[in-house]
Amino acid sequence: MLGYIDSGGKPKVIEPNFAPKNKVYSHLFNKKIIEVLKQVCVQKTLANILQTTPYIVRSVMEHSVERAVEKRGLIHDFIIVSIDEKS
Repeated sequence: MLGYIDSGGKPKVIEPNFAPKNKVYSHLFNKKIIEVLKQVCVQKTLANILQTTPYIVRSVMEHSVERAVEKRGLIHDFIIVSIDEKS
């Protein structure tokens, strides 16, 4: 959020379009994390490469999954989830 005082002396707020709402990273950084994560596959290593924290990497991953679920119209309020082992 960017704040300023208008010509009438009233405080105004601008929501930037270069970053996801309530996130501390930009859309470009988000894209870069996903791009590199596909190659590296280890969150801590990726955080070191991009000089950020594993928390930020995890946040980007979760946000990306949420967007993908919403985009595909999948229900994500699961009550029971079952996972089979991978061969």
